[in-house]
Amino acid sequence: MKMKRRLYESAVVILIITALTACTNGNIGEKSLQRSQNQMNPDPVDGRFSATQNVQPNTPERNQPVTKSGSDASLRQLAENVSENAETKATQKNASPQLLTPTDHSLMLIDHQPQMAFATKSHSISELRNNVEGLAKSAKIFGVPTILTTVSAKSFSGDIFPEIQAVFPDQKPIDRTTMNPWEDQRVVDKANSFNKKKIVMAGLWTEVCLVDPVLSAIDAGYQVYFISDASGGVSTEAHDMAVQRMIQHGAIPMTWLQYLLEMQRDWANQKTYNDVLTIAKDHGGAYGLGAIYAAQIFGGKEGK
Repeated sequence: MKMKRRLYESAVVILIITALTACTNGNIGEKSLQRSQNQMNPDPVDGRFSATQNVQPNTPERNQPVTKSGSDASLRQLAENVSENAETKATQKNASPQLLTPTDHSLMLIDHQPQMAFATKSHSISELRNNVEGLAKSAKIFGVPTILTTVSAKSFSGDIFPEIQAVFPDQKPIDRTTMNPWEDQRVVDKANSFNKKKIVMAGLWTEVCLVDPVLSAIDAGYQVYFISDASGGVSTEAHDMAVQRMIQHGAIPMTWLQYLLEMQRDWANQKTYNDVLTIAKDHGGAYGLGAIYAAQIFGGKEGK
């Protein structure tokens, strides 16, 4: 017992001396921060985190010594620096060219018609109608040139969904007999008239009237994106196999909500801010409900 008591008393004395030293010069806080920074800095060669590499960012505040003593002051200073460095400036141009912008592409909506929807089983009709309406509205508010096309509207498939036509009331869909829209020269001429090398497509059914023009447009030199949840097939397998085939050929899959938010990208863009949130609230499911809730309960806004 005496030996244990002496060891305990010695440990207490060491702790007191260490604490007094830290209060005098703040070494504990600064050394802890230095170790943390060493552990969390990525290796500049391969991007992996390295405990031996310490690359300091060129931030004047980060290079200044911590003036307050103790670890609390050091942590506060570190938090301020991290906060400053994490701010996203609206003027930065670091986005990937793979991301769509409102001015670099056109949109084609293909065969969203009753007869085609009746046989669609990969998505429910209500989900499909909601998603394609959200997609059409997204293109509309951002001024994306849009092609509407149908197949045998008067003799077999019926008119385009009314919610799509309501978004583009003055635009008459190009009605075709071909299953592949790209085999109708009017469609190709319309797409080429926009002078955009990127095109986004959605349609019914995925395995026929979407996959055909996607592959054809890629071979014609377009970079093609497709909206998978505003498209549908006669079975889940048919839809999935068509999606795989398009991806294997180089097409890029998206969802309609991803498309909307990719167009907005910066909540500081007030020109489309309210319209984007309205579309999200009306068609965005849980995300839209969350936006409504935040505004009602907290007065919350995206980007604030």
